[in-house]
Amino acid sequence: MRASVWMMAALVIGVAACEQEDPCGEYVDYICDCHADDDDFDCGELRSTYENADASVEDECAIALDEQEEADAANGVDCAV
Repeated sequence: MRASVWMMAALVIGVAACEQEDPCGEYVDYICDCHADDDDFDCGELRSTYENADASVEDECAIALDEQEEADAANGVDCAV
């Protein structure tokens, strides 16, 4: 392979390695954007609860986000974050 192909592959791998998923951040952003006027959710409380969440909580956030998106879809709530 040519050197330019190797460099491009290394760049792609490097960018992918630097991207960190933040399921709790995604969950909080979704709730705060899509349910800002909903009294059942307190955006400030969610932000403080899930700020700097450890790995064990991140799984819970990912599940909560999936469940909320499914519930919203079933209830006709159309929101994309």
